[in-house]
Amino acid sequence: MKSEIRTTVGIVTTLDYLTEEIDKNHLYKDIAIIYLDFLLSNEINDRVKRPFYSFKLKYFDKYIRFFKSYNLIRSIVNANTFLINDELKGHTTIYQLSDPEAIEIHNSI
Repeated sequence: MKSEIRTTVGIVTTLDYLTEEIDKNHLYKDIAIIYLDFLLSNEINDRVKRPFYSFKLKYFDKYIRFFKSYNLIRSIVNANTFLINDELKGHTTIYQLSDPEAIEIHNSI
């Protein structure tokens, strides 16, 4: 089963580049794309305040740590307020999700 997500070219390109690191950290690229897109879609005035329901998302904190370690996001003010790297923003594209767990997470958001 496949599903589509509309995301930015910057997110897809960056995570394509980091595929080996994603694998080394026992993460999934499809889920990383969903979570980065989720953060970007919650951006207001260049800041993202972590929505309360994200605390229930599977492995979200592990992905947040990964994003921070590769400077895709950085904490400001407190641990739950972020700035997103400008390279992740821009034109949108359609990305095909193929991982069943990622599709389940995408449908729950």
